[in-house]
Amino acid sequence: MITLVAAMSRGRVIGQDGKLPWSHGSMLHDQFRYRRLIDNQIIAIGSGTYNPQDDYIKNAKHIFLLTTKDVEPADNLTAVSSLHPILETAKLKDVFVVGGAAVFKEFMPHADKLELTYIDADYEGDKFFPEFNDSDWQVINDEAHPADNDNKHSYRFVTLARSAG
Repeated sequence: MITLVAAMSRGRVIGQDGKLPWSHGSMLHDQFRYRRLIDNQIIAIGSGTYNPQDDYIKNAKHIFLLTTKDVEPADNLTAVSSLHPILETAKLKDVFVVGGAAVFKEFMPHADKLELTYIDADYEGDKFFPEFNDSDWQVINDEAHPADNDNKHSYRFVTLARSAG
């Protein structure tokens, strides 16, 4: 199974200048959910998003890094230049795709599930989550949350599963 995991503000904005457009620590509930979803899992990530110092990278069971560059080998890292080995792995094990925008777009036709956080705010951005047809997906869960001391904006956690047929 392939699951895309992303947070986005209005307009599907997921990035600005190589980082999240909202300040780090301003949406703590989303950060906790993100880590809970992908901790000790197999993840697929693009080279622009990959940072070996991030704690979720250190806690990954295995990482597929989509890149055309040479990468220093590591026990839990496989650098690939195509989706094929990841799609083959996903036939046997769950793979969580964590970005960036180009990687989400490539995986969208193959995704079985979307774990999305919709942040109720406007941000400037240069990276966007790909558009998708709502009729292709069934809402499994939709949780609304107000802004509070740990979360600068109101937000929704939405889980979507690809509809059969």
